[in-house]
Amino acid sequence: MSPARKESKEEQQFEAWCIEAQEHGLVELYKCQPRTFGLIEAKTVKVLKQLKTKSRLVDRHICRAHTYTPDFEIQLSEKGMELLASILEPSTLVKDYCLYQRIYIDTKGSFTIQHGQSQMFSCNRKLMYERHSIWVAKVVPAKFFMKTWCPERYRWKQNRKVPTPTKMGGMCRTAEEFIYAEKLHKGSLQ
Repeated sequence: MSPARKESKEEQQFEAWCIEAQEHGLVELYKCQPRTFGLIEAKTVKVLKQLKTKSRLVDRHICRAHTYTPDFEIQLSEKGMELLASILEPSTLVKDYCLYQRIYIDTKGSFTIQHGQSQMFSCNRKLMYERHSIWVAKVVPAKFFMKTWCPERYRWKQNRKVPTPTKMGGMCRTAEEFIYAEKLHKGSLQ
């Protein structure tokens, strides 16, 4: 993360998931805010500017450039592709993605007060695909954890004398349970 930008709660939750996925061999590497992509160039027009003794053509800005930075880039391992393929958005696992096993992810909350965020993300996602042939997966950590597992960091309530699971921690599997269940389901349990 860049020091100027504060991580959201959802980004922190997904990063904890990435750390555990890497420990279990599902993710080879992950990067937070991997790079910024240019989506639309700045637009200018030439206008005639009157100086004291002469006129000169100058550029006037109509609008600034529009850029987008995904929250995460993850590179899945072979094991990760096998176990997570049905859970991640199918559109992220098209042929190009399978070759590189690299997926760009934007984390979102399950409820946002700023309703414009979802429309902005939708436009950014379409522009990313149009300009860079990259489809950005949208991940809502609370829903994603229900399909996969809840990271240990968010499984237990803090500062309790008796270990008490969080609401999410009580409803979700552990990483080991997820891997075992998926291997059993796919018939590749050894």
